[in-house]
Amino acid sequence: MLAPEEIYERPSSDPRARGELSPNEKRAARSKVKKAKKKARDALDRNVDKFAKTKGSGSVKAQKSAALQSVVKNGKGVTVVGKRSNRRTS
Repeated sequence: MLAPEEIYERPSSDPRARGELSPNEKRAARSKVKKAKKKARDALDRNVDKFAKTKGSGSVKAQKSAALQSVVKNGKGVTVVGKRSNRRTS
């Protein structure tokens, strides 16, 4: 008499432990994980590159001053430490 697993072939989507996989299945699973990680990493890099582009000002000094001006203009109650104020108190 035969066991059920000998009569019926298991579907390929049936989860199995890593030790039960054949070498080809292990390789395919590993490459699938690597491709997914690579795709996620590439998408992240593309988004970082898209948002890291400069907006008209090329140098680092100009970027810093533009960021400082936007914070000081838009932020209420923002005090920048280490910068001299325009007001002079006597």
